[in-house]
Amino acid sequence: MEEYKPKSKEIWELFKKQKFRCCISNRRFTKLNVDLGLKIPLEKGGKPEFDNLCLFDKAFSGLKKYYTIEEIREIFSEVVNHEQG
Repeated sequence: MEEYKPKSKEIWELFKKQKFRCCISNRRFTKLNVDLGLKIPLEKGGKPEFDNLCLFDKAFSGLKKYYTIEEIREIFSEVVNHEQG
């Protein structure tokens, strides 16, 4: 399969679509914290195509490779519930 590389126009479209915010945490992007990844990772059957792309905070880079957005949110919810006792 040929490797998909998004064009700068497509990345700009994602920025506008996401209102310059992380698709996981809704944090506002800075010049230093933005990364591009897949909504559904390849390991989970995702495809490297525009409809599967999202912009996210680099803090989630390690998780984003293996988990979907929903799975990451579920993990964080469990952490918060655990901390609240």
